[in-house]
Amino acid sequence: MASDTPGVERALGAIGTTFRLARLYPPTHPAVAEALRQVTVALPALAAAGTLELKVGATGLHWHGQQLLPRNAQLAELAGLLYARGVRGIKVGPGAAAEHVLAVFGVATGGVQPDDAALGQISLGLGRRSQRLSSATPALGGAALDLPAPPPSPAAAGRTGGLPHMPRGGGGGGTRPRVGLPRRSGRTWCPWTCR
Repeated sequence: MASDTPGVERALGAIGTTFRLARLYPPTHPAVAEALRQVTVALPALAAAGTLELKVGATGLHWHGQQLLPRNAQLAELAGLLYARGVRGIKVGPGAAAEHVLAVFGVATGGVQPDDAALGQISLGLGRRSQRLSSATPALGGAALDLPAPPPSPAAAGRTGGLPHMPRGGGGGGTRPRVGLPRRSGRTWCPWTCR
């Protein structure tokens, strides 16, 4: 494990940089092309480690109980987006290519489904809740309940928004009295004036 860690971290650092650049620039931008080239160069280090199983956390990726590149903001952003989409694990096979990594970016941004064929040698493990919500059948095998929508309350039917004691528009524009300042003959009292 200790001998594989620098190569894995180098590959994940290149993946994090590519993720950030792919979100900022179009795919034809030279910076994105160079970052993809760096990922392609770094992927053999992942292949040398064999099948790599990473756990996805809200703040980063974990391997063998340790967080990989904890100070890398780009990798943390990628992991956070994957975690928010329900991905809890990533398994990278030895034949992973840069196109498969781009498909993982698509899963993180919502453009690709976690079980899409574009992921190739990368498989994503979903949490229990995400598996239940993504399936059409109920988790317990029972019939789905078809509940009607609740009727609107009579009080909310006549209002379009805002509080009942405030005029439309939030009541701004001087309609509220000033609190704590006494009024004198139409002028606002100020402690710095003599009269």
